[in-house]
Amino acid sequence: MSFLAIAQSQALIGMFVTTDPVSTNRRNLLRATYKAANAKLAHEDQIDFMFVFGNAKTWSHSYELALEEMSFPHDTVITEREENLESGKNLDWLKYARNIMYTEHPTWKGKYCLRYRFIGKTDDDTVIHVARLSGKLKSLPINKSNYVGRDPPLQHHVKYMTGLLYLLSPDVVEWINFSPIPLQHLTGYEDIQVGVWLNEGKIPVNFVSDVLIHDLEESPWSYNARSTPKSLVIHWCKDPQRLFRCISDLYGTPPSIMNRLVSQKSIELHANRLQDLFPQLKNYHLSNGIRLVKEHSPALQVDAALLKLVIGPLFPRYYISDSVSDAEWLQILTHLAARIPWLREEPLHIGIWRAIAAMNIRSTPSSWERQVATKITERANNSTLTWEEVDQIRSSMIPSLPKNI
Repeated sequence: MSFLAIAQSQALIGMFVTTDPVSTNRRNLLRATYKAANAKLAHEDQIDFMFVFGNAKTWSHSYELALEEMSFPHDTVITEREENLESGKNLDWLKYARNIMYTEHPTWKGKYCLRYRFIGKTDDDTVIHVARLSGKLKSLPINKSNYVGRDPPLQHHVKYMTGLLYLLSPDVVEWINFSPIPLQHLTGYEDIQVGVWLNEGKIPVNFVSDVLIHDLEESPWSYNARSTPKSLVIHWCKDPQRLFRCISDLYGTPPSIMNRLVSQKSIELHANRLQDLFPQLKNYHLSNGIRLVKEHSPALQVDAALLKLVIGPLFPRYYISDSVSDAEWLQILTHLAARIPWLREEPLHIGIWRAIAAMNIRSTPSSWERQVATKITERANNSTLTWEEVDQIRSSMIPSLPKNI
């Protein structure tokens, strides 16, 4: 087949989904989010998304898939292989994508154009900033076999990109489509298997890993990080609050939503959620409401304001003897707010020292935070510390942070 290398869009990404109600809700929200984001871009900068299901395992499941395909025929893909995570769904998707990767030239008979510069895979608990990712892809050389994503700090026996998002240039997709190697290595984590295929085939790919592709900060995985205004992709958006944070951090929060989050009703609901940990919140009232700042997730700031009512009075008595600025408070409290479930599992003082350990560092593994918190606890010995004393301990532990964060 003769084709012309004129890409019509930056990428086609298959989102792996199921008919589970939670997946369905996320899928519908992301479909709308990406449609709105693409509408603001020139056609050649857009990223197309398709929603990839495995085949039915039950009678009722077959009708759920039928309804999905009837409702969204233009972006629904159902593989022949049954729904699975570790036995070939990604290969089915890449082969399908390869077959729609080209379009016939409108005037040159027998000539074909590339429809996409990249073919990718993502999950439904991942949120992508379409314009930023498009700009990233646009900057990459077209004369290289590109493999784009985020390589984890702790690699397995082969180099690979994590399954939250990876993208391959068309020549790599062509090789995967025709090579017998992928069929020989289907079983296992799908992201690692892509690395296995390329390693077995000795394909000289250009690995493009970006730390702006990351998990939410509280994720247990080693590529967690605080989001920034430059974040490309955020993963681990597994429940409604976290999905809201991912979308809000990447695309912003409309003023009407900000107002709803700081309404008295919303504050009461947040307080009710925290009262099993901090019963004293029943007796507290935020008389001046909450003023949100753009630099931090609005969802975390509501919990942070409530946590300050409880934790604030403890600081000069048990933690920091120096004054604490508003910016320092916000870092400490939003760190705690993102990790409410962990506060149920470990002593409060460890959670607070963990938050202090993580200050001004974008990515801090929980294991490292706990190591620093333990050292600070030993140094404090039931007394307070100055910021200088805390910084000495933190500085001594910085070399033990993973490098690829």
